[in-house]
Amino acid sequence: MSDLTEFGCKIGRDEVKSEAQVKDKCPGLFDHKICLDGLPKPGTKYEVKDEKPPCLIYDFGIRAQPQFGATMARDFGCEVHGFDPSPVSTDWWDSDDAKSLRDIPNYHFHPYGAGGTDGAVTLKEYNWGQGE
Repeated sequence: MSDLTEFGCKIGRDEVKSEAQVKDKCPGLFDHKICLDGLPKPGTKYEVKDEKPPCLIYDFGIRAQPQFGATMARDFGCEVHGFDPSPVSTDWWDSDDAKSLRDIPNYHFHPYGAGGTDGAVTLKEYNWGQGE
């Protein structure tokens, strides 16, 4: 089992900006546990247009913290679909903070969510707890 800190908790990756964060294993940024059995060795050359991805990831509720999906796309060549309809996420995706992620051809952001009903829902009644 891995929480992917050994792959993504590095200065210059996403929101990792200091040695202190790396020393503390990037608290709050890598909170998914995953079994890496059967995945290709990290860093294996993978050409998106030439072959089928080794794995498919659906990452729901990413907010502005896509580290799990970003690591799976960059390091393992997985096709990743990140979903989050919140204003915080859609604003983040359009910002310079998400540019490096937008440049990954096998990472895709969708401003949608999953719920118990089909169709449009009003989000204003929900407290996203993500600040203003």
